[in-house]
Amino acid sequence: MSDSTVTSSPPGPPPDGAGAGTNSGTDPAAAAALKPGDVLAAAATQDWQIPPTQAAVEDPLLWCLATLAGLLGRAISMTALSAGLPLSNGRFLPENATRAMERAEMRSRLIRRPEVRTINPITLPCILLLKNRGACLLLKFLPEGQARILTSEEGGEHTVPVAEVQEQYAGPVAATRGLELALK
Repeated sequence: MSDSTVTSSPPGPPPDGAGAGTNSGTDPAAAAALKPGDVLAAAATQDWQIPPTQAAVEDPLLWCLATLAGLLGRAISMTALSAGLPLSNGRFLPENATRAMERAEMRSRLIRRPEVRTINPITLPCILLLKNRGACLLLKFLPEGQARILTSEEGGEHTVPVAEVQEQYAGPVAATRGLELALK
């Protein structure tokens, strides 16, 4: 039997007093620091854990409702807005927008507008229903036929031609003070 045995220690900080550098075991923060190799080894064995609230939004209308409520000072989660309301193929229905916004203590209504350009600027921001069950927030009209919009897919404000918005517009518009859901 040999006197030389090899022991393996688990990834993580070395035991007190062990390790490189000037750490003599008296600094607990330094002793607890992970080595780069430990971090890479741990990362290679784990999948990303992304909370549902930060994952890609699968329901643009519900996202727009929650975002609009927040913009108007009535922050509320998508879960709270949709709780107990019927879904269609797992997605929020436009006809439930007014009920959902009541939960954020906001009044809203669906309004039919054949063209985006006919939406009264005083009702902005509003939610536009788009083709392929999409939705966006129309924030304001800009000079030279441009509009400022906010979408869940692109995550941020964008300036686009009103004609481009019109091409994707499916109606209706939701409005609350600003929540106008326009219908074609």
